[in-house]
Amino acid sequence: MDTPNAAFSSRMNGQMNGQVNGHSGQLNGQRANGALPSVDQEKLKARLYSFAPKQAPINTRALRFNRPTNAQLRKENTPVAAKLEPLPSLQKYQMVNQPEFIHMKAKEKMEAQGFFKKEEPQAKKMKRASSVEPMDRPASASPLPELPEEFKQKQESMSAASRQISPVPPKEPKPPSPKGRHVRASTVPGPSITAKGTTHLEGIKDPLQMIQLVRENPKIGFLYLSPAVPKSSVDYHYFNLKVVSHENINKDDYCTISIKGVTRMRDDDETEHVPLDRWEQEYRYFRKLIKISVFAKFRKWKAFSVWRKNVRTKKLSDCKKALNENLFIVNPSLCPALLNVREMCYRISDMGLCKVEKGHTYSLHEFREAQFAQLNEVADRLAEFRELVKEVVRSACRTALLEAGFTPDDYFYDGSESPGLGDAPGTASSFQMQSNYDMDIYGEAPDKMTYTEQANKRSHCKRLTCFIRLADYLIVNTMHVLAVNSVSTMLNYLTEQLQNTPALAQIQSIVDEIESKSKVKKGDEDEDDEDVKAKEKAKEEEAKAKAAAAADDEEEANKLPPLFITEFILEPNQLNFTPDEDEFQEGIAEVIKKFQDAVLSVMNLVPDTYFDAFTRPIINGKFEEKSCGEGPSLISMFEDDKHLQSIIQNIREALTAAFNAAHQYADCFEPHREFYKVNESTDLEAVRQAEHDVAFFAETLERYHKQHLMAEAIPVKRPIGMLLVDAIQMKDLLIPSPLRCLDVINDLLPVLARSEVDRLIAELQDAQFKLEMAPTSTIEYVDSLNFLDEIQERIDPLEKEAFIVKEMYELIDMFKVPTPPEDFAVYQTLNPSVTNVRNAIDKSLAERDANVDKFCTHLDKDIAELAKEVKEVKQEAQNPEILDPRADQTKINNLLKKMSVRLEDLQKRAFTYKSYQKNFKVGAYLRSVFLFDVGEVLLRKLLQLTFHDIDQMDVICSKREKHCM
Repeated sequence: MDTPNAAFSSRMNGQMNGQVNGHSGQLNGQRANGALPSVDQEKLKARLYSFAPKQAPINTRALRFNRPTNAQLRKENTPVAAKLEPLPSLQKYQMVNQPEFIHMKAKEKMEAQGFFKKEEPQAKKMKRASSVEPMDRPASASPLPELPEEFKQKQESMSAASRQISPVPPKEPKPPSPKGRHVRASTVPGPSITAKGTTHLEGIKDPLQMIQLVRENPKIGFLYLSPAVPKSSVDYHYFNLKVVSHENINKDDYCTISIKGVTRMRDDDETEHVPLDRWEQEYRYFRKLIKISVFAKFRKWKAFSVWRKNVRTKKLSDCKKALNENLFIVNPSLCPALLNVREMCYRISDMGLCKVEKGHTYSLHEFREAQFAQLNEVADRLAEFRELVKEVVRSACRTALLEAGFTPDDYFYDGSESPGLGDAPGTASSFQMQSNYDMDIYGEAPDKMTYTEQANKRSHCKRLTCFIRLADYLIVNTMHVLAVNSVSTMLNYLTEQLQNTPALAQIQSIVDEIESKSKVKKGDEDEDDEDVKAKEKAKEEEAKAKAAAAADDEEEANKLPPLFITEFILEPNQLNFTPDEDEFQEGIAEVIKKFQDAVLSVMNLVPDTYFDAFTRPIINGKFEEKSCGEGPSLISMFEDDKHLQSIIQNIREALTAAFNAAHQYADCFEPHREFYKVNESTDLEAVRQAEHDVAFFAETLERYHKQHLMAEAIPVKRPIGMLLVDAIQMKDLLIPSPLRCLDVINDLLPVLARSEVDRLIAELQDAQFKLEMAPTSTIEYVDSLNFLDEIQERIDPLEKEAFIVKEMYELIDMFKVPTPPEDFAVYQTLNPSVTNVRNAIDKSLAERDANVDKFCTHLDKDIAELAKEVKEVKQEAQNPEILDPRADQTKINNLLKKMSVRLEDLQKRAFTYKSYQKNFKVGAYLRSVFLFDVGEVLLRKLLQLTFHDIDQMDVICSKREKHCM
């Protein structure tokens, strides 16, 4: 506080000097005799000098000239005309209608009529005896001690310098008139020179009429002419004259006209004489000239221009005075602080709230954390900025209030201490000092503030409150600009990223790229001699795809990397993003809200208690109520700022556009989502339990392998303008989905193929064995011949089944289904087995006739044996015990049962031999003999059963008779 103390000290010295000078007369009036007691006169005299306030420092950088410029020289050499009143008629009218002028004219008229007497001299007035005359005192008398001569001279020089006013520049001497032939006379011609009888001519203003009068009446001699209007009139010119008497001439400027010519006499110029004819000719020329528009309107134009210049000068001076009183920028105490605040605001406005690294791709969480970290740093700097502004503004307010002659309430104490030195608050003098301040022992003790001083202090504090409010407006405007610039910076980043968004055709070409990659891989797997051309074509397409990819990579290298990263979330019903558009909108909105909160953390200065000494000064012993409000509202500015709202809306639209492109990219993976949904809904256990054909295995293997290739061909990361789409999580879900189904198919196909191979080989080997076996009995011949017929029909289906198995193993080989090597070894024996069976069939067909003959031979033997057995049964049936009623029925029944079983067996054999004869078309004599013998045995069995039934009926009837009785 060195500077305020120094300024305060110099100001206090000046003010106390003024008080001593002002009160010295009163003290001398009270003590007129001698010097003041206990006062050093030398020190008192030294305090009589007063000094002007310090002027503003000279601007050394201002443009200065070491010599007068040409424009200054021309201006100095230009004669200055007399100042004309803007409205002479109005001035004359006002002067005539003034009460003083009317009273003066009335008084003169009454004095001329003799109503008033002339006042007598003061010395001749009568005096009353009791009257007391005032004491005559020389003007230089003073009750103060006599000053030395050197101090008197110094005071006189200072007084003269203070009263000195700028001298009026001397008028330029008028060049001598070429017509001036006579020197002005020392005296004005008397009335005796003029002719008599010219009184009736007074008032004539027409120069031509004057010339005619002088020429027609030579006896007149000459006439006195005087200007008809004053110089201030717009009608004043050289020839505007009127005839006057000698008493009414204007001695400073008048003319005489005679037959010789016109003589013009002026007090400030030489006398000029113009011959009458020449004067008349000049007048006529003058009349013609004043009819020209320029000369006719010259007087009015000059009067208006002078009036306009004066009015403009007056307004400029008033405006200058008002600006000097109201503008803080011209206040020497507040101007540096205001410039410092503006400089700090300018520097702080360059600081950005939004921090984005070029070439870095952020996740939403990482971006938010980066912005929040930047905001924390900025918040600390803003807090330091506010504290610095507070110090600058309060120091300036203190200095301004001190220079105004008032001491701030908090200048010598803390906020908790009372302001006065034992007095009531606000009543202490404005000039109170610190206790350790070097006070002047000869100065008067400070008095309490008067009401006028307190009112002035209130007015100054209001002005300083306005200054604090101005600082608030500067800070709030800076904070608003800082927030808007930061949001605009974010929008610029997003717009720049959005320009890299690929077109819809480029996005849809990703599907073709994925399909081409899958085809190329499949082509590599399906190498075949027949697909050489297709392979070459695929290689060409691959080369083109690589070239296009290289071009795309080069183009992408020139582009900026995406700003944000998002991931695919694969669900059976839809394909989503994480974070999605709503989360991005909320995250960016939160960042913008934090921007606003960061600048809103800089509170206004007006409501701060730090400035209560200026916003709530102590007046009349109490604190003034704060009437300045809370200062400008930055929240309202944000709400009303349509430009800021449009920027925020553009940010939302940019994010929406970015996600629209990402959704278009996601639509390319709709087939992937569909097969993922189907695969997830497939019951693999049911697939394992069901029976499937080769078409099912071919279709599923191809589908699942294609899905696997499609899943592997998905780019891991793909820049889509602003967003970098990460498909790692989606690939992690997609790739296992077809692989799980493939595992089931891979488990089923080799097992099914091996079982079919085993079944076919077993059947073929059995057929080959049966065909190659030599029959030895009738049954073997029958089986051999029947099997030969059966195998002839079966061989074609077996070949088809073998072909199906072949397709299975081709699928296994094509799709690299894991299969044990021994399965392939067993499969290799399938085709030779079919060939061997086919050869055995051909051989058996060649030997069929011979085998039929052998079969007939064996069949005849069997028929003979059958007939022999039939005869034996017939002989047993001839047993007389069978028909004997007295024979043992149990024994007979057992015998008949054995005969029935044997007959059934013989019957089956007879039917079998009969079928053999029918099938192979060999004889039919077996039927009659066998049927006769069998019928006889069956008849005897039936008869035996009838006897048994009759006996049973007799027993039942006897039982019933006994019961009836």
